[in-house]
Amino acid sequence: MKNILPVLVLTLGLFTTPALALVDIGGILQTGNAGVDIDSIQWYLVSSPAPILESTPGWGGPAGTTDTYQLAPKTEWPQWGELYYRVNGIPNRLVLNPILPDTWYELSGFDLQGAMVRFEDTVLQGINTPPAPNRPQTISVFPNPVRAGLIRLEPVVMQVELYDIIGNRCPVQLTRDQSGVTLDISRLDCGIYLLRIRNAGFESTTKILKLQ
Repeated sequence: MKNILPVLVLTLGLFTTPALALVDIGGILQTGNAGVDIDSIQWYLVSSPAPILESTPGWGGPAGTTDTYQLAPKTEWPQWGELYYRVNGIPNRLVLNPILPDTWYELSGFDLQGAMVRFEDTVLQGINTPPAPNRPQTISVFPNPVRAGLIRLEPVVMQVELYDIIGNRCPVQLTRDQSGVTLDISRLDCGIYLLRIRNAGFESTTKILKLQ
């Protein structure tokens, strides 16, 4: 029994340990009618015993600039922080408490109308990110076998082609709507046909049986 207990504790620990998730934080700066440059940010997390200092070189610009910047991922959304910036070269400091995502904070300074900064937990436009892997798609084709001559494909697909059993392409009428595609094969003879479906990164071939 003494040898079993440590194994049980270790097994329970594996299932109760929380998974580490990262928060993607980006920033947007509108400089207003003055030149603004962000020097650094101190993030304060609940789980962190000390503030996390992050430099943001190149974030800012002259009057009328809207600049975006992708910050390093965090283990959680920051509770509050301190933003250090310069207005026309003069240093300033702004305390963000609390930091709310997708919320504009007005920057203070002499004649700084319209200068604001905000943070969000999404990937911003203009940031290079690796493409998402292609996910398998499911296309519903019904009815099959078909008697009336109308076949329904859901959801909407980009390209649909129909071939007879020896590989000849068959002329068909397609009607697209918001939820799918209707294929009219009422003028074709009875028999077996091959329906080829193509979408971005997806291709499949389905055997269609047309009955009388």
